[in-house]
Amino acid sequence: MKKKNMICWCVMFLCGSVAISRGEDQWDRDQLAKLASMPASATAEDLAYLCDISGAQVNDDDRKVVALVRERILATPDFPEKLKGYLGEERAKWKAGGWFGDYDTRRSSLLDGIGRIPDPRVVKMLGELLPDMEWSADLAGYYASKADWTLIAPNGLLAAESLAKLLKDSPADKTPNFLDKDILVWRAWYDEVKSGKRSFSFIGQNVEYRFRPDGTVENTPPSPVGQPSASVAAPTHTVAKPLWLWILGGGWRCWRE
Repeated sequence: MKKKNMICWCVMFLCGSVAISRGEDQWDRDQLAKLASMPASATAEDLAYLCDISGAQVNDDDRKVVALVRERILATPDFPEKLKGYLGEERAKWKAGGWFGDYDTRRSSLLDGIGRIPDPRVVKMLGELLPDMEWSADLAGYYASKADWTLIAPNGLLAAESLAKLLKDSPADKTPNFLDKDILVWRAWYDEVKSGKRSFSFIGQNVEYRFRPDGTVENTPPSPVGQPSASVAAPTHTVAKPLWLWILGGGWRCWRE
């Protein structure tokens, strides 16, 4: 009887696995169809959706879809302006009477997802959000009510957290807790970066970037210790051919957080 039960359990497990796999395949097809339907210059809503996928936790086999999504974001020249506009619209909806939870979810997902893409334009976008320290709930009322839900930090702190995930030698080395007072250190750091006085580099890369006075970017190969570095002119950004033009066969899966 035990052997029979074990056989039945195994059959049920296999059937369930097949059903789940088919469901995942359908989800994959849906995502691929959505990417294919997007215009050459993605809308703000499309970009916010792609940021959600960019921040998804996936296994090694599923990193292709995340890479594809991130390249699709970078392929939209004005993505920083569109995403900042999207954040502004979501804030306006909340202030017009919408539920703050919707605003918090969308902005935290967007800033987490965009903060995983090592590109100078992302640094500039996040740096410009550092002064935004408006909480979506009254802090005094929140603590007095002993609420059982967690506050989402202001956009400025979320931007600092995203920058810390991207950059080497960032203020996170001195301000690892991301408190309100720490944002002053991050703002001072970005003022130097924006003015060109300070260079920056991404984790996993061996290149330094520096903003020019006109807002474009140059990259600087690291110099030997004790020697000045020589700047090498570079375009504002370097984007490989979008992966959405190079779609490999096989099943893709991507789970959102």
